[in-house]
Amino acid sequence: YRLEQSGECVGLKRLRAFTMPDLHCFCENMQQALGEYELLFKKYLELTRSLGVEVVVVFRVVREFYEKHKEFIVGLLKSAGKPAVLEVLDQPKHYWVLKHEFQFIDSAGGNAQLATVQLDTEDSARYGIGFVGPNGKKSGFIILHSSMGSIERWIYALLEQAAKHSQAGKVPSLPVWLAPTQVRLLPVTEKYTAQCLRLAEVLRRRGLRVDVDDRDITVSKKVREAETDWVPFIVVVGEKEQKSRKLSVRIRGEKGTRLLSNQQLVEEVRKRIEGMPFRPSNLPILLSKRPIFVSSSH
Repeated sequence: YRLEQSGECVGLKRLRAFTMPDLHCFCENMQQALGEYELLFKKYLELTRSLGVEVVVVFRVVREFYEKHKEFIVGLLKSAGKPAVLEVLDQPKHYWVLKHEFQFIDSAGGNAQLATVQLDTEDSARYGIGFVGPNGKKSGFIILHSSMGSIERWIYALLEQAAKHSQAGKVPSLPVWLAPTQVRLLPVTEKYTAQCLRLAEVLRRRGLRVDVDDRDITVSKKVREAETDWVPFIVVVGEKEQKSRKLSVRIRGEKGTRLLSNQQLVEEVRKRIEGMPFRPSNLPILLSKRPIFVSSSH
């Protein structure tokens, strides 16, 4: 996509090839264009919030357009609910008269653009793009250029957001709906592995990604490794849990443990992933059956 020099490529932030959903909206008039712009702005804002990614809102606008549509721009700023950067240009410098960007600030203080929308009043005439209206006359469009940003850069933002949390003394994590394993069951001994497998099957049928750590290691080590894997819900199953019919659950980011029934556990996870995409795991449910990846020695 872009033949960057090797020194310009930076992790998932800046790549030669990336996946970027791109959208161009052809609007009949300014009223329709402003309505579509507001819709896109709020949808992208909803995306940042659903992923837990903190962004800086940056607007650039031509002064003439700003004076005419100031209330509209102020309305967008209010919907963002946070301070924003607003640059007013005396003259148009590009094909757009209004644009905004959601800028992400990473753990090193660098910035990267995520979602953007640009309101273009020139390219329809420049490239002869138009439509024939009800009156039989050909008219030009107002074009909205927009993108949520590349998927790779969003992954970079998620990981950098977690790094910022770690720097601030918080527990780093991914959104539960993105966690490769959402629930990990830890049998205290081999005796409880069958019970964990039955519970895992129940949880999988409820649309959760779950695995069972059946390895012959201590429970404390299983817990540590689950925390290293950023598993959001860690469940210990032993004699105490079997007798009480309550599960001992560690929720990432919370102190201590909770005692939950099977149904309560499902509800706790489901409320964190409601409305989000789901893909089942393709890995073996038992950790003992999974391949172990090690770094090669040189």
